[in-house]
Amino acid sequence: MQVEMGKQYKTRSGSEVRLYATNCGGVYTVHGAFRSGESWIVGSWLSNGEWYRGSVHELDLIEVKPRRIQREVWLNVYKDGVVCHLSSEMATSHCGSDRITCVKLTIDCEEGEGL
Repeated sequence: MQVEMGKQYKTRSGSEVRLYATNCGGVYTVHGAFRSGESWIVGSWLSNGEWYRGSVHELDLIEVKPRRIQREVWLNVYKDGVVCHLSSEMATSHCGSDRITCVKLTIDCEEGEGL
């Protein structure tokens, strides 16, 4: 793994991390801070996120990947809009007489996408 700005990280022990730079000079090129209780502790890591070279440590950086959201919903389509339902049965039982069609929609995105 190569630590990159713009990605979210936590320590191996689960503490929140803020990165300030990933291209600093020397051996410990990643600079940032990690939360310890109510305080932030300044730290630096190797470019691969290790706290100490070649050993596993509780302060190693672990990338936090967004959760993938996958859902199927059914849309009752009307002349003036749509109404979303969590199942085709619900869509059918809650449709109005003016429904034009019912469309199955598959949602597949990362958490926070589009916000």
